[in-house]
Amino acid sequence: MAIPRAKYQKLLYDAAIELGVQVCLSSRIKSLDENVPSVTLTTGQAIKGDVIIGADGQFPFFSRTS
Repeated sequence: MAIPRAKYQKLLYDAAIELGVQVCLSSRIKSLDENVPSVTLTTGQAIKGDVIIGADGQFPFFSRTS
């Protein structure tokens, strides 16, 4: 059974919001620190969390930094 990508994204987004997760859309990542874990955005904003999920599409930042 396959779930269309848009439906999967909506399910994931809705579940995250319901749990109080901070979701940052259309944000560009400047750097990643896997030890903290945290990311720094191109705006200079640093975001820390227990888990960071990179869902960055066709040209993924996360796979280039691994």
